[in-house]
Amino acid sequence: MPPKQPRGPKGQFISKKSLTSLSDASSLNTSTESSPLDTPELTSNETEDQPQDQENSEYESHEVRQQLEQTDEEDQESLTGAPDPEANTLPTFDDQPTKILSAVVQPQKSITPWPVPPATPTKTFLKPIIAKVTPQTSKSKKMSGNGNTPGWFHGKADENAQNFLREVERYVVLNELKTEQGKITVFSTLLSAGSIADTWWNKLDTSHKSTWSDVKTAFSNRWPAITVAEKTGLDYQREILALRLKEEEVGKQITVAGVPTWAHLQFHVNLRQLVNEAGANTTAGLVYQVRENLPTVIKELTTPGLAEWSKFLDEIKALDTNKLREKAETARKKKEEEKMQSARLARLETMQTDAIEVMRLQLQRTNLGSAPTERSTTSSPNLAPRIRYINRQLETNTQQTTRQRQPLTQEERDIMRSHVNDIAHHSDTTPGRAAYDEQLKQWFTKYGQTGRVTETTQFPLRPGSAMICSGECFKCGAHGHRSAECPVPETSQLPIQERIWRSLAARALGNFNRANAVQIDVAFEEENVRGSNG
Repeated sequence: MPPKQPRGPKGQFISKKSLTSLSDASSLNTSTESSPLDTPELTSNETEDQPQDQENSEYESHEVRQQLEQTDEEDQESLTGAPDPEANTLPTFDDQPTKILSAVVQPQKSITPWPVPPATPTKTFLKPIIAKVTPQTSKSKKMSGNGNTPGWFHGKADENAQNFLREVERYVVLNELKTEQGKITVFSTLLSAGSIADTWWNKLDTSHKSTWSDVKTAFSNRWPAITVAEKTGLDYQREILALRLKEEEVGKQITVAGVPTWAHLQFHVNLRQLVNEAGANTTAGLVYQVRENLPTVIKELTTPGLAEWSKFLDEIKALDTNKLREKAETARKKKEEEKMQSARLARLETMQTDAIEVMRLQLQRTNLGSAPTERSTTSSPNLAPRIRYINRQLETNTQQTTRQRQPLTQEERDIMRSHVNDIAHHSDTTPGRAAYDEQLKQWFTKYGQTGRVTETTQFPLRPGSAMICSGECFKCGAHGHRSAECPVPETSQLPIQERIWRSLAARALGNFNRANAVQIDVAFEEENVRGSNG
């Protein structure tokens, strides 16, 4: 197959004359401005293509093919061992015409193409589409359902008929029943079948079933409203006097309906409500009694003798919470200390008496009989009679004084015994009681209201009571019975400090004054607990 005839950049065939001039113009030597990788340079501009007719084109095509074949043979003879030019692939450029190379092309190094940076995607901003919202008219929904439907009505005695009628009214309103027949139908369908109410409805005259108002009237006549028993003034007075604020609640927070509040403020709310319901004028005389029932801490912070509820209630509401909490905490600590002292006293009493002492006391109780015990138990527990101390005749057979094993050293016992009578023990007379009050005042001033009684802090003895360390009862200060069986009411017993002091002295020193002490009995204002004869 003959080689293809070369074409120009515009697709026309190249003439023989143009091809010859092109071959002459080409050079195998490169200029200083070119590199071996460049295509052969031309010393002159390319000849412009000229239009040819049909005959010249055929002739020139044949001549070109012969010239190219001859050139190929010469290249093969002159460049032995050179690489085949057809095997070399040269880059093509679309915007430049194809050039015929007759020069020897040197072998080229592989050229790595320059990496093309990735194309950055362009952001397309979309215009927001605003949808038109068409306002919709809210339609009222009927609240029909099992949750709003009244329960069955039977007409029994334990049913509240008026509550059932109100539930039907609520159902009618919530479901927007407008017609009279619809209301009556709902009412009739809520009567339990076969019940007393259903029988009444079936027998009811049709004239009472024409309108909803007539039905309600007939129903109320058959099942009238229950009469409410209102509280009387006396009932309110009882509730006011029964209202209490506990000692342990003072200064504390309580929770009412899930809300924390102070106990005295909630007491104020309850008391004010009762007073308003009963009438402030009709219950004004109860202010004094209500104040007396209050805890001691609150009584100390309120004004005594108030006769108006408004002022009394305002004082309770305006109490300083911080001061109230401080006083309440002090009172609680004092009460706890007294409780601990009582327990300590009871513990000392159980350790004080030895076996011989127990036998002696049992013998005395056997001789005395049970009559005094019966008289003491029949006395009213609410009364706190004043007691008197009576000297008992000395017994002819004085028993040998026994001593316990003392926990103190001999030196400590001697020191305590020398100081046991440092505080004078007065008689039960008017001057003696006055001197005793002064002794108490001095002791509490020195050691405080919560001062602790020890072996070195002697406490004054009640006037007329038994001598210390003489086998006396630690609770009342008399002879003839143990502390655990003391018949004297608690309100008339010795102060807790004196009880502890007598117990400590007896435990440390023993009953060394038993032989020299005058036996003391205790007597009440009405009658003696024990006879003077023993």
